[in-house]
Amino acid sequence: LNIANPFIFFFWFGALGFVGKNAVPGEILESTIVFFSGTFITIFSTDVLKSFIGGKIKGFLKPRKEILVNKIVGLLLVTFGIILIFRTLSGFGFFEQLRSNLHWGKKIEAQYNVTAGKSTLYLTLFEDKTFKERIDARGETYISSGNWHFTDSINHVFEIEILKSNLDTIKIPQIRTYKIDYRGITLYTDTSLAAYSPNGFINDANFSIKEINKSTVRIPNINNSEIDCNGWSLNAQQITNVINQSKHIESEVWENDFSTVPCMLNVQIEQAGVLYQIQVNAGGWLSVNVNDSTIYYGNYNNENNGLFLKDRQK
Repeated sequence: LNIANPFIFFFWFGALGFVGKNAVPGEILESTIVFFSGTFITIFSTDVLKSFIGGKIKGFLKPRKEILVNKIVGLLLVTFGIILIFRTLSGFGFFEQLRSNLHWGKKIEAQYNVTAGKSTLYLTLFEDKTFKERIDARGETYISSGNWHFTDSINHVFEIEILKSNLDTIKIPQIRTYKIDYRGITLYTDTSLAAYSPNGFINDANFSIKEINKSTVRIPNINNSEIDCNGWSLNAQQITNVINQSKHIESEVWENDFSTVPCMLNVQIEQAGVLYQIQVNAGGWLSVNVNDSTIYYGNYNNENNGLFLKDRQK
């Protein structure tokens, strides 16, 4: 049993996956030492035993039978190696991730196909509250996935939280809102405005506010329960002032200069005949979303600081 045998490599690789998945929390180093020590002793003992038995019985086997035995042992090693490969991939969660990405075995809650202009949205909601989405727009395909839930079951409004996307211009996680009606679903953002981009929006020009809806977003690593979103809101005039007095910022500035608060206002505005979905955050920033693209604005006007739950971070 040569330690350089490729199947032994698969064994060590499989052992690493086993330890990573089954080690006692906080004792992964101790578990690794014990497991690898045991496997090394097993391999060494097997090697010695094989050499001893092989030396004893070699003369008792006819050449044809010896070849047959070697083939059987070789097939067992191949099988053992393949099993260890799959065991290792399973230990690292490869198959679970593949099943999740491909949505194997999931029951479908609803499916929607919506075409607007040269864009088509394919949205599938699953009963386990996950979703997959594909958007075909002008020869490009955008794929995203995440979780969904109803925000207003009476009016059939639901939100999707995008956790994965192949589009690098959106910030993850991102929330989008849809409403179910007789046409299927009404898109609050993105594909209904396929010919436009958020860069066409001028924040200090005239616009009219069409809708204002409150929402919250779950933010990882932040205790959202400590922030009372029910006590925060902005009226139409305050929203107008915030938008007019904000400055365009890059995502790096958005991350460094402004607080991240789960409280959010979804505002639909119209400017020059184009509808834009604006998200105003209680941390002092806002985003403009159109056709899977997002640009950010930050409010640096000190007179508006009292409108937000947190002042700008220093």
